[in-house]
Amino acid sequence: MKTTILIIFLISTKIICGQKDSVVDNRFCINSVPLSLIDLWGGNSYRIEAEYKLYRNIAHTIEFGKYFGYSAKGFFRPIKINPQGFIIRTSVKYYLNKKRQTVGKYLSLEYLYKNITFDYQDSIVISPDPAYKKEYKIHKEVSAITIKYGTTYIIKKRYVIDLYVGAGARFFTNGYNTLTSEEEKHIITGAIDGNIIAGGQRMIKDEWVPNINAGIKLGYRIK
Repeated sequence: MKTTILIIFLISTKIICGQKDSVVDNRFCINSVPLSLIDLWGGNSYRIEAEYKLYRNIAHTIEFGKYFGYSAKGFFRPIKINPQGFIIRTSVKYYLNKKRQTVGKYLSLEYLYKNITFDYQDSIVISPDPAYKKEYKIHKEVSAITIKYGTTYIIKKRYVIDLYVGAGARFFTNGYNTLTSEEEKHIITGAIDGNIIAGGQRMIKDEWVPNINAGIKLGYRIK
């Protein structure tokens, strides 16, 4: 999924990079995050964001999202099954133009909080019994701090395209699962049952990992 987002970012940049920044000052807009609807790795969610100008070329954003429960199986595994919960994201954006407008290239400092509960399935083997599959529940709370670089385009004075890449740190707290300690120690890992993606989805320890993302937001300028 991360690769797909990056490819879309590069293609979209190539298509519209020849356009000059709009002279329209983006004082307030509503954005959506369309790829979150099909994020099988992180959990399907719908998200909406409001961005408004604070002062000169500084803007603030607040995003709210909610996870919902359909998920695909088979080729796309491992995935979260029936994810439920919410996500909140807020940022301060500093636009890198000399016109004191909130449009064009920017740097932002972002904070994210995610609270999610989902079902998961693993293969477990506890000798001398044969291996078996078990579906169980995972709950995790995640905070992340990210620095992003992006560009906000205003098309025909109303339509917003926001492209970005970012890097930072993600912190896992207050996580648990419904496996016994014995079952957790004997999860089968490997190319099929437990690759690096599966390890990240199972993670519930109080620790941090690097956070890298890229994506696109689509919106409408109110004023």
